[in-house]
Amino acid sequence: MPWCRSICRNRRLVILPTPSPTRTWKFDVSVNKSAPPLLTKVLYLDTETTGLDEGAEIIEIAILDVTGNVLLDSLVKPTSPISDAASKVHGIMMPMLDDAPSWKQLACKVKTLLDGQIVVAHNAEFDARMILQSCLKYGVTGPANVQWICTMKILTTTNGGKWPSLSQARALLRDPILESNPDNLHRARHDAEVCRKIHQALLLEQPELSGLHHHC
Repeated sequence: MPWCRSICRNRRLVILPTPSPTRTWKFDVSVNKSAPPLLTKVLYLDTETTGLDEGAEIIEIAILDVTGNVLLDSLVKPTSPISDAASKVHGIMMPMLDDAPSWKQLACKVKTLLDGQIVVAHNAEFDARMILQSCLKYGVTGPANVQWICTMKILTTTNGGKWPSLSQARALLRDPILESNPDNLHRARHDAEVCRKIHQALLLEQPELSGLHHHC
């Protein structure tokens, strides 16, 4: 499909400069109540899926704006079953999706929200691939010219060169509100909010990153 070639050409994973491996991040969520300058157009996204392979589909998606307003938060009814391994992670079971819209029904809204935007995700390559796979499965047009920022890769140097999981990254925030809702970990809306707070805390620690998206 033409869009498949287009997204593979245009979907660049934007990797922000990482801090020195010896630097310790000190996240202070108490000062993270307003968007850093120049970031008013950034979106935060998370997906939950039926699995990890090339046939996996999105079963939940959340998109937040830079201040945490929810632009989209929806379960998604897939055409294939959820793997046991995936259900153990996010806790979503097939009966929960009986009345959910299909990806075909949501695709237009997702495209409208993401077209030409800067999107931050934790493991952005995975979320971008899942959106592509789901669109190809239904034969619908997906988002174009999306520029991705990956908080997982930004944090790599603070985790001994290993990619930190979202739960590990969440622990760095020491946010009492997030920590009071452990059951929400690995649900799309909660994880998108964690990603938002991580990204903005990083920008507050290293303000020079805030204007980088102009060079994407």
